[in-house]
Amino acid sequence: MKRFGLVLAFLVASFGPAFGQEKTKEALSPLTSLKPWEVPYVPIRINDTIGAVDTFYMEMQKGGKEGEWVLHCSIFNDEPLFALSFPIRHDSLLSFDSISLLGTRIDFFQTKMVNKPQNVPNTVTVGLFSALNPEAPPLEPGRGLIMKMFFRAPAARPVSIRSAAPLNMPPGLEFVTPKGLPIHPAVVRVGEAAAAAPATKPAKPSGSSVKNKKG
Repeated sequence: MKRFGLVLAFLVASFGPAFGQEKTKEALSPLTSLKPWEVPYVPIRINDTIGAVDTFYMEMQKGGKEGEWVLHCSIFNDEPLFALSFPIRHDSLLSFDSISLLGTRIDFFQTKMVNKPQNVPNTVTVGLFSALNPEAPPLEPGRGLIMKMFFRAPAARPVSIRSAAPLNMPPGLEFVTPKGLPIHPAVVRVGEAAAAAPATKPAKPSGSSVKNKKG
């Protein structure tokens, strides 16, 4: 219980008071020489000591509206999870709009934190918690869609799977168990060969992303 409280306090503090204060700092020099639509994949360290290696899947798709793009985020997890955090860097052509959990595996999660750090451009940090108490129901083991991130972009400019990537910045790309154990999953970008894969091949997502309406 003590460990749970420490991990929870760290995750919440990382998003700032009232979920609106941006305090994260990250050196982004490797990204500055690239064209706006060429944001590279930034490897996230893999650390999962429970069973199979968990996996985070990203898939960029064109949305239903003019200039809309949707980043479909899916995961495979073989243990219950209480919280998830995602620091996502996107290219300068994209303007972040919102997230949606509607119709996903975690649409019952009660706490959603979204920040756009002022000192880290083109970055969105998302924190998702079942609830801010240790008795909240966790996400059970399984695989499938857990979040959609909506962006806007000029219709005439190219946007690709390389237009968004997770970053190594606190609290990092983490899955947290009900006991407070942080897990750093493998990352796979669907539709692209590049992936940070563990020694064993990560589980595949169960079919294409669910196309629900934005909610």
